[in-house]
Amino acid sequence: MIGEPIDTLFLTAYDSSWSKAYEIEKGYLKNILSRHRYVIEHIGSTAVKDLRSRPIIDIAIGAGNVYDQINIKDVLNISGYIYDNDRSTLDCFCFHRNIDNKTYFMIYVMVFNSLSWNLALNMRNYLIYNKRARTLYENSKSDLLNGVNNDKSAYEKLKKEYIKKEIYPYIYEY
Repeated sequence: MIGEPIDTLFLTAYDSSWSKAYEIEKGYLKNILSRHRYVIEHIGSTAVKDLRSRPIIDIAIGAGNVYDQINIKDVLNISGYIYDNDRSTLDCFCFHRNIDNKTYFMIYVMVFNSLSWNLALNMRNYLIYNKRARTLYENSKSDLLNGVNNDKSAYEKLKKEYIKKEIYPYIYEY
């Protein structure tokens, strides 16, 4: 299953179709970004086998430099992606792509090899290679979901706090 209804928040078992959906979206992104320097990676929980996740594919675009990052942001804006001002930061532009009132993709545009880029990829790798961390993270996400009553903003805030406290201190070995 891919896509989460806009007004719903849930976790689902890992689905092998997520990697295929990523590859299809990556192909589309490569097409619209053909004039720019970038790297594309599948990040987030849907990139980690055997990890329950919200069925939204997270994609990181690593721009060659800040100038490329801004140009990529402009291309995504005119290509049907919705800029998410609430989730964006100075060094990471966030977009989502909705189809039929479901969010299918979250796109994060960062400078390649920046702190944000390295944290995202190292966290993915840490969860892929560390079963104990993966299990604890999954349990934490389930607990957080039970406490927020479909409030996506509250869930994201609590999840970010968990990641900063329980995952970031350990990921540099990956």
